[in-house]
Amino acid sequence: APVLGAGDDLPSRLLRWSKVPGSSRNLTSAWVHREISNFDYLMALNVIAGRSFNDLSQYPVFPWILSNYESATLDLTDPKNFRDLRYPIGAQQESKRKSVADKFNELAKMQSSQADALFHDDEGAPEMPAFHWGTHYSNAAFVAWYLLRVEPFTSLHICVSDGKFDKPDRLFRSIEETWKGATTNAGDVKELVPELFYLPEMLRNSNGFQLGSSQAGEVIDDVILPPWADSPEAFIKIHRQALESEYVSENLHHWIDLIFGYKQRGQAAQDACNVYFHLTYEGAVDLKALAREKPALYETTLKQIQEFGSCPSVLFDGPHPQRRPLHDVELVWPIASVVPGANTKREPVQKPSRMLRFPTHKLGLQPILFLEELPAVEKLITIDAARILGIHSFEARSIDVHPPYRLKLDEEALRFSLGAPPTSSSSSNAMTLGMSVGSASIAAACLDRQVGVPFAPSDALMQKLVATKQDPRMAAGLLRLSQQDLPDRSMSLDLASPSYLPSLQRAVSDSSSPGGGLLDSPVADDGTKRMSMRRRRREFSWSPPAGAPLKFTTSGPSESRKSTRAEMFQTFFGPQLFAADAASKLLFSCGHWDCSVRATSLETGRALQTVVKHKDVVTCLALRSHGVGFPGDGIGLGGNPNPHRNLAGQRYFLVTGSRDSTVGVWKVTPAGGLPIDPEPMHMLFGHDDAVQCVTLNPRMDIVVSGSNDGTIILHELASGSYIRSIQVGLPLDKVCISNAGYITAYAATAVNNILLTFDLCGRTRATKDCGERLNCMVLSEDGRVLVAGGRKGVVYFLWIDSLE
Repeated sequence: APVLGAGDDLPSRLLRWSKVPGSSRNLTSAWVHREISNFDYLMALNVIAGRSFNDLSQYPVFPWILSNYESATLDLTDPKNFRDLRYPIGAQQESKRKSVADKFNELAKMQSSQADALFHDDEGAPEMPAFHWGTHYSNAAFVAWYLLRVEPFTSLHICVSDGKFDKPDRLFRSIEETWKGATTNAGDVKELVPELFYLPEMLRNSNGFQLGSSQAGEVIDDVILPPWADSPEAFIKIHRQALESEYVSENLHHWIDLIFGYKQRGQAAQDACNVYFHLTYEGAVDLKALAREKPALYETTLKQIQEFGSCPSVLFDGPHPQRRPLHDVELVWPIASVVPGANTKREPVQKPSRMLRFPTHKLGLQPILFLEELPAVEKLITIDAARILGIHSFEARSIDVHPPYRLKLDEEALRFSLGAPPTSSSSSNAMTLGMSVGSASIAAACLDRQVGVPFAPSDALMQKLVATKQDPRMAAGLLRLSQQDLPDRSMSLDLASPSYLPSLQRAVSDSSSPGGGLLDSPVADDGTKRMSMRRRRREFSWSPPAGAPLKFTTSGPSESRKSTRAEMFQTFFGPQLFAADAASKLLFSCGHWDCSVRATSLETGRALQTVVKHKDVVTCLALRSHGVGFPGDGIGLGGNPNPHRNLAGQRYFLVTGSRDSTVGVWKVTPAGGLPIDPEPMHMLFGHDDAVQCVTLNPRMDIVVSGSNDGTIILHELASGSYIRSIQVGLPLDKVCISNAGYITAYAATAVNNILLTFDLCGRTRATKDCGERLNCMVLSEDGRVLVAGGRKGVVYFLWIDSLE
């Protein structure tokens, strides 16, 4: 059933108009059908009703969820462990409801007596209507009280406490004590702040503030947690699970009626013991008339409203619909994401234990470097090692059909990939480099289907070739080649361009090639660009007997590993070089020898723009969008661009990393003639080595970059300000960040393949030795699961916070 708004006011109209990205339903209907989480729905209601993180007096308000803060374990399937969402936090017990109802009736009786002029103005109207609660569930002091351990709320708390911390016994020091105070003290009926569901730092005194000692001699430091949570992170995790539990899903509509709905005012509010002091309600006082007629009273009233708290706008003039139970929803289990509430029923809904694999499809002979589904246009985009762009028709069908998709391969791209074999001499030299090279005729024919210009050889790949001991002529030749200028693309690493090999052969046969010294600067003395060949901390040696597996060794512990030549190529050239956007039908690429970032149309395959700002080869890029309007920010739960969004309400950001150790942040305008702004928003500095991986999260306003020297650096997206560095100590290959603030990095050497998860404060949350090199990793849509795959052909599903 549709949800009606409370008249024609802007908030209720905005709620009716709000749509969930990727869904035909409005916000409330999407929540009822379990398309969005309880947390996301409450945040959306807060924003629409005028609550904001920028105003402490109208800060977003969240409900108390649990009632058990004493047990060693917490059973989320037991309703006894939850609060009664039908009543305000101060009226959880029947006796409490009776006492506040009696108080309300007494006040109402006093106001009905015309003899008592204290409760009436000059015209006989009541000046102070009856109420159940003389205080409020959310105000500026409560917000600063909860968040006093993190800035800027520490300073705000000191400000509202007359320039010092409040008395130690009155500070936020225990979850259980706070719960007992809110449910037993009529003068303390505060609800919760959203941070208690996602920010463990608010429970930890990381800054070491001297908060004093209680009268009992107890030092006030970290918040005392319930026995069922052994750390702030564990509390936040369990608390969030409780919010998404089936019990809360079945009853949350009652609390919404109290705060945002028809039980906020009138007889329904009286029956629910939910009437607060009259100045907390929107429109209770005509502030414009008061400012005009009684300026002094206006200032006093305004200050009281700001400091005392205010109720949000009414969004619903009737009962809010109940969320559909989990067993009543047509549920398609996601492969990686978690279904909220699935494990909080007495008889939990079981996830299928098997997965069905559909037929494989041969896309060509070259390794596939990039694979992206564009559901909005029913296309599957592939880019292979020869830079050939494949645009395959991919139509999703009903899940009842086998297979649940229809795939039509791009025959033109397939024909280029399966073209005439190279000559024997070119093939021999190409195989020496671990690549396959097409003939000149094939290279010319597929030029229009290739993305950008040829790839530049990576530092690590060239170093392995240069450092070889078994073929000094090859080492000298490659070194000579690395020190030559690049007049054209013939000297760049390109699988489909045989012109690279004659240049290599000439360089190898040149007996005058120098035998040592690698370039540190990407620019020669005459200003022309050169390949950057930095010295690394470890010396690699490469032993490539013909037809045998490669062996990688380091000056540290040695390890033999099997790898095909194609795998070696994929190690250095992969999906980090590309990003595609469904709505704008654009492909962005980097890794080219000319240090460029390129935009290509996915409709025509035509190059739209080339941007060169970095002083060396661009090694990685990442693209995200952020919605200007509400409710959709254009980002899926895992941070991926939503394919169904409206371009008019989106801001696009492109982040690039380069061998010159810089990170660029660019604005992207898909609807414009040139998609990428010619000048970057920011050029970010701080790395001392080549940047190998980048990612960003517009929701959190964070850019994350990782470099070869094992440093992760965090910057603000909007301002470009430096946040912090995290030292890993191993060369970084991949990085991602979830909406929960977890940063997962993959570091790889010849002997180590390590996954690490950090929080935004730089603390290590988990580490895991993968036992193999990972070629790719991505977050699930809900951001809770890391999906990774490597050389062994195994796909791993790991909890991002623990890597288990």
